[in-house]
Amino acid sequence: MQFTFYFSHFMFHACITVLSLRLSTNSLNAFKFLTTTTSFALPTLAPVSLFSNISKIMTSSYSVEPRGKFYTENYKLFLKNEFGQPISPFHDIPLVASEDNETYNMVVEVPRWTNAKLEISKSEPLNPIVQDVKKGKMRFVSNVFPHKGYIWNYGAFPQTWEDPKVVHPGTEASGDNDPLDVCDISSIIVPSGSVIQVKVLGILAMIDEGETDWKVIAINTADPLSVLLNDVTDVEKFKPGLLHATLEWFKYYKVPDGKPTNAFGYKNKFRNKEFALEIINETHGFWKNLIGIGSEEKLSEEDCGGIQRMSISVNESPYLITSEQAQEYVSGSAEYDSEAAPVTDPKASEFFFINAPTVTFQEVVTEVAAPAEEPVVVEENGGDVVAVENGAANDESSEVSAAEPSEEPAPVEPEPVEPAPVSTAEETEPSEAVTESVPPEPVTPAAPSEVVPEETKENGDVEVALEPAESSEAPPAVVDGAGDAVISEQAAPAKPVESEEPQAETPAATEVMDTTESGN
Repeated sequence: MQFTFYFSHFMFHACITVLSLRLSTNSLNAFKFLTTTTSFALPTLAPVSLFSNISKIMTSSYSVEPRGKFYTENYKLFLKNEFGQPISPFHDIPLVASEDNETYNMVVEVPRWTNAKLEISKSEPLNPIVQDVKKGKMRFVSNVFPHKGYIWNYGAFPQTWEDPKVVHPGTEASGDNDPLDVCDISSIIVPSGSVIQVKVLGILAMIDEGETDWKVIAINTADPLSVLLNDVTDVEKFKPGLLHATLEWFKYYKVPDGKPTNAFGYKNKFRNKEFALEIINETHGFWKNLIGIGSEEKLSEEDCGGIQRMSISVNESPYLITSEQAQEYVSGSAEYDSEAAPVTDPKASEFFFINAPTVTFQEVVTEVAAPAEEPVVVEENGGDVVAVENGAANDESSEVSAAEPSEEPAPVEPEPVEPAPVSTAEETEPSEAVTESVPPEPVTPAAPSEVVPEETKENGDVEVALEPAESSEAPPAVVDGAGDAVISEQAAPAKPVESEEPQAETPAATEVMDTTESGN
């Protein structure tokens, strides 16, 4: 309706302009008349969200060049800038993506739902993305039930570094010598090597084998939901259960490898956005010291853990190289093989259940006896008897030597045997009835533990407790003081005794199950 009004208004003034031309009015004056008398503004139309989101993803000025064979040690994924020059995703990509410091560049290492542990290499020149190797085998993260692979797009912030010589007071542990890890919780799955712009929401302080390993919670700005998420408390509001799943994932993901569960600082709390930005700025300062910016004293190879610090764009760094030198590193790598190597590690396909009993499967061989055949008796050599079975003569152990031939015994006529009477179903006594075997009752799996609602603190942090909720079913686990799940064994329920008298209907399990104070 509004557009029709604007269109009619415009046509009205257009008719006046035509009349003015017929009255020999100068065309310039007619145009001036049209523009001065027709003053209206067309309504601003919002772009279609689908195309706007695609444009945000496709406008990234970075590209990738894979080398080697995927799922092997020679696989490397190099990043390139808008000019096609090889760069370091660790050092050449700016940390901040916008002038208002509201969005940051994130290098995606592992796409969501995948298992291959890909990461920015610290020891390779130009820091390409490679697959981690542990004890000579390509590393995959396990599917810890109910999670499949990584549950977010996982990656790192460029130009950040967790200094292994700095102990954080909140964790009482030093840095892990890696870039700052990021979990993109958006609904958009992007491939490895993508550089996306994210909004920071919060952070989790994980303690991995005695080292501080920060996990930033962020969301891709191309996700329409990003405009509604501004802090970590909004995550629980619009994506309930995701923070609990994140804490659970990081706690148990190394248990299938025989390692203990990971711990967390700040009493398992997700710290808010303000605190996360402080950690980002702190690690960015550590990175500057790493590559020699603003510091007269260079860090030794031992101090930086053998990190390759060369780049093509950080002019202040003493480790600056030319784009031609960077291309030489790429060309020196193995040629790209588009056919990935087969994945034989069961971690990529099977599920691992925490606290499940160890089951050893043994191959059971069932021997089936061949049907016996009547032996063929043949008389040879004056009365010797040889048994021939299955068409072949037995060995000496199976031969039967007959004694001297004697008189044949008189034939004995068999006595007639009367057939036994067949009992009908009605004549069969109850004690003689054939009882069919009853299969065991199926075991009803216990309901999975429900998510304990996150508690929002006054300072904006979100505290998550890894405890199962109370359930009417017998829960499979009890949470001890350390937050670990412990299997509780319960006796099988006794079967009711049948009687001739009618019994009252057994009440439902939810009515007869006792609930202890711990929810079990």
